[in-house]
Amino acid sequence: MPIYQRLTDRTFNPSAVTLTDLIHIVVTGDTSQSPEGSSYKTTIGDVAHVLSGAPGSSGTSGSSGPSGTSGTSGSSGSSGTSGSSGSSGSSGTSGSSGSSGTSGSSGNSGSSGSSGTSGSSGSSGTSGSSGSSGTSGTSGSSGSSGTSGSSGSSGSSGTSGSSGTSGADGIVTGNTSYGEIFEVGGSQILIGTSYQGWNTGIQGRSQYLTFSSGSGSIGDSYTIPSGFDGDYLINATYTFESGGNDTLTSAIFVNGVEQSPTTTSIT
Repeated sequence: MPIYQRLTDRTFNPSAVTLTDLIHIVVTGDTSQSPEGSSYKTTIGDVAHVLSGAPGSSGTSGSSGPSGTSGTSGSSGSSGTSGSSGSSGSSGTSGSSGSSGTSGSSGNSGSSGSSGTSGSSGSSGTSGSSGSSGTSGTSGSSGSSGTSGSSGSSGSSGTSGSSGTSGADGIVTGNTSYGEIFEVGGSQILIGTSYQGWNTGIQGRSQYLTFSSGSGSIGDSYTIPSGFDGDYLINATYTFESGGNDTLTSAIFVNGVEQSPTTTSIT
């Protein structure tokens, strides 16, 4: 193997260089290791952006400048003479390598060509005149309305039945008590399938009886106090108005029990 005295004596094949190969970098502005600069190792790929130069601003392409001439290669150094054979004769010294030829200067870039002027737009053609609208046709006369049919005559009302004879006057013995509940105008009651309490009444004239206002399914009522037991006459009159073909049933309850003789249904 040849004995090299200096690193610059070595030659290598440039095509074998890759971006992952290591290079030795001396940063002269970094004096952390030595006043002459600091030494680092890095890959070629890490400094490729510095070697290639910062990209310039893009301009319009011009004609390419002529390429520079290549430098001449240096002549190879002569090989040293071999030492004479003897008892382990010393080897001759290797000849020094020839100096490398200088690279040719790069050709100047050609000046950029100027862009051509844009052609002026042609004038727009005039629009054709619109045709006149045709005259509207006259509307036909409306047909006359047919005569309305005459209304049918109303049916005659039935005759009223005669009033029944009045019963004999009752006889009241002992203490007398009474109570009255009424309502004029009435209020809306939602029709259902079970009894709903009439609890919007107003207490009228009363004596000895206690009035209670009901709510929900419990209607207004009177309570008979102790000592006033006996027979009581209940007289009730109802007037209903319904918006449909409904059946309305009313009844009087005593102590929460429906009194069947008072149950009345109307449709």
